[in-house]
Amino acid sequence: MPRTGTEETFGLLWKMPLILIFLAGGFLQYTGILSQTQSNWLALVLFSHVFLAHTGWRQLKYEVPLIIFLLFITLDYFRHSSPISYTVTYFYYIVCTIIAAVAGRVYALRIASSISTELFFNIVKVFLFIQLIAVTVQRVFTEQFISFARVPIGYIDAIFGTFFLQSDASLAAVCELLTISTFLFRCRLRDRFIVSGLSLSVIFLVNSNAAKAAIILIFALLLAYSIYRKFNIAGRYGLNIVFSIAVTLFIPIAYSPLLHFLTDFFAQATNDYYHRGAWQTSARFSPMGQMFAEGIHLFGRGALTYYNPITKRWLYNAGFSTVYSLYLDFGLIGLLLYCFYQFNLVLKFARNYFEFVIFMCVFVLFMTFNFALTDLAFVFTFNMILRLNYLRGRSSSHISYKRTLRPLNIKSRGHVVPRTTG
Repeated sequence: MPRTGTEETFGLLWKMPLILIFLAGGFLQYTGILSQTQSNWLALVLFSHVFLAHTGWRQLKYEVPLIIFLLFITLDYFRHSSPISYTVTYFYYIVCTIIAAVAGRVYALRIASSISTELFFNIVKVFLFIQLIAVTVQRVFTEQFISFARVPIGYIDAIFGTFFLQSDASLAAVCELLTISTFLFRCRLRDRFIVSGLSLSVIFLVNSNAAKAAIILIFALLLAYSIYRKFNIAGRYGLNIVFSIAVTLFIPIAYSPLLHFLTDFFAQATNDYYHRGAWQTSARFSPMGQMFAEGIHLFGRGALTYYNPITKRWLYNAGFSTVYSLYLDFGLIGLLLYCFYQFNLVLKFARNYFEFVIFMCVFVLFMTFNFALTDLAFVFTFNMILRLNYLRGRSSSHISYKRTLRPLNIKSRGHVVPRTTG
């Protein structure tokens, strides 16, 4: 039988990296076959096929801030005379982000040109069901699960589904993004409930308190967005006026309590920094206390200052964080370069302020409490959903349900010709 357009678009070459980072990678690491770094390198090699087409290279225009960051890292190497291995490690970090981000957007173009919305969410439901089974087993049999592992696994990090080892936060963030897609894409109400229910179940089974707080905030934003979209233009103008008046009235009332809260937070963070060596691990916001205590530094102390994966040494262990690592390693300039990259990306592909706020909330919360640069699953999914949302916005409003994600040229029935535009 002749192959369908979908089969031609998503052959084994396209499926292999997804199978690795979302389904098989955790098992390969759990059994000691691959380390996390080896798994990342293998995934990067498997993703490299996206650059065989012109579309992949065109996507690199959005990664210009990261390319500039690579130059900044090179200059920092000469400034601090740190070991070349430290600089190479940071090059690896940035390359992980670049390839995973480009791959996510290229895959979005393929999905939009070959898979209906119905099929897309059917795949999502199966994927989330697999994760729910995996995290349930890991939650119920945590101690046994840890005892059979061929590599060390902490008790709090033992629930990660089929993702890479100790990727509970990444799994939760992917669930958040898939839930967001049900509200931003046109889908059946049943699919929205199923995807949201499965995602919530997974998120509240993993040991990520930040993810649990994030999903509550995201649901509040999505609910407000859904209500807002039901109004016509006149109604939206009215809501904007009411919201503006409410904010104007709220600011004087909230100013004093908010100022008191921030003052207490700054004082506590500063105190945590001064007592960072009192325990084996420091308080979570100790690095923020360092910013308040020492002032803002434009340049950091050099690559791998906060955490060195080569020597396994911390400056002080306040937990993994993209914000802490970039600021302490490369100062405010390095942190702003990375933040500008993500800000510009979301600004480019979000179709309105609501979507911008929703995607930025996911990104900011994840990067604050996790090291995002090498998290291929998160970077890939974030860029894929962001790009799919943009493509959905480009499609005409009268497109039927099964073609919602199809802004494409159709040569003949049953065969789809993908667009190659960036």
